[in-house]
Amino acid sequence: MGRSVVIYGDGSSIPNPGPGGWAIHIIEGADRQEFCGGSAKSTNNRMELTAMCEALRWALGNLGRGDRVEIRMDSQLALNSAFEWLEGWKKRNWRKASGEPILNPDLVTAIDQALTEIRRKGIVAHGTWVKGHASEPGNERVDELAGLEAKAWAAGKGVQFRKLNDALAHAAAPAPSPDPAPVESRIALIRIGRDLPHPHSGWSNALIVAEEVENGMWKLNQPVDTPLFHPDWIAEVHPLHDALIKASIPAGPEI
Repeated sequence: MGRSVVIYGDGSSIPNPGPGGWAIHIIEGADRQEFCGGSAKSTNNRMELTAMCEALRWALGNLGRGDRVEIRMDSQLALNSAFEWLEGWKKRNWRKASGEPILNPDLVTAIDQALTEIRRKGIVAHGTWVKGHASEPGNERVDELAGLEAKAWAAGKGVQFRKLNDALAHAAAPAPSPDPAPVESRIALIRIGRDLPHPHSGWSNALIVAEEVENGMWKLNQPVDTPLFHPDWIAEVHPLHDALIKASIPAGPEI
């Protein structure tokens, strides 16, 4: 039996048109991967089509005959462009039914090329529309990342393509207690940012939230001298400022 993969994708432009970002979130069993990027000048539609293109390119480069990939997006434009309208556009020499040229032909033809190769390799690909902002974790995650990438480009700090830290895609593992006494401890993911979704199980149990004040400066919602937090516990912070701090906290319910 072949592999089965789900890829969430989304794009954003802030404002529209303006700096743009895209993101894909790949799920295969317990494994997760995340990629994102953007452009200094773009549109929502272009970034959503780019997310579709990147999802298909990942599938083409990583899957083989008999494998299946489902691409889940809240963009009907991106899904229809890839799985509904493409054949008609090709028959009309890349024109709409009205006779007008299609928009974003560079991205649409890239999607066509990727799908052609995917089918040649015997990979089964299909798309599924999901309602936006309906608390589906994977969709909320790519919406968040695409928006952050667009903001990074607006601030002059964007990149065209990046793979995010693998630690973002997995629940944290248990860690030994730093105390001499055999006191149980665990690793918790501490959310950074305001009102973030909880696509990873550890985030829902985060006890400390950091919020951006201004110009990339961050503050915690609890003083650093509380028993729940100490600066020495910080292990890493994701470069997009949205992700995680690892902290040792007292034993509690399983994450």
